[in-house]
Amino acid sequence: MRKLLLLLLLFSSVPSKAQDSTNHLTMLNFITEDAWEQKGTWSNGSGFHQTFSAEWELNNRIIRMRVEGIVNMQTGERGIRNEGIFAYDAEAGIIKLYIFDIFGEITECNVEASESKITVSYDYIVNNNSNEMRDEWIKVSNDKYQYTVSIHKRGKWETLLDGNMTRIKE
Repeated sequence: MRKLLLLLLLFSSVPSKAQDSTNHLTMLNFITEDAWEQKGTWSNGSGFHQTFSAEWELNNRIIRMRVEGIVNMQTGERGIRNEGIFAYDAEAGIIKLYIFDIFGEITECNVEASESKITVSYDYIVNNNSNEMRDEWIKVSNDKYQYTVSIHKRGKWETLLDGNMTRIKE
């Protein structure tokens, strides 16, 4: 009986794949608690503004994100610009973000997450050219992150967007 109890305790503490994927995404839980607003300035001087919300789905195995921003560059019309799904890829051992935008593009990103910084790395196609990109969310407080978008050019990272990400208290 003691051996059975010991085996049950031992195996009940081994995480399943479902628990494993949830555990890897918990560093992103803060984005599911409220909506967020991102504001900043592009390197060409133009302004940037979008909001997003996120929620756990599929029994806490993924985080689904919905982003509202400019959907028509000519008119400045705002609407749902893209949706994203954060998921843990157990085979690769990394968090992935898949972004589906209103223009028909799908972007696959790698995500590194810690208590103080989230880094999203991806290749972004502009005018048939692939660009190595990086978004960083650096924690300032529980309600504010520094938000930057950078491009890798000539062996170094150049900032394209400098701004902030602020929690919208609802």
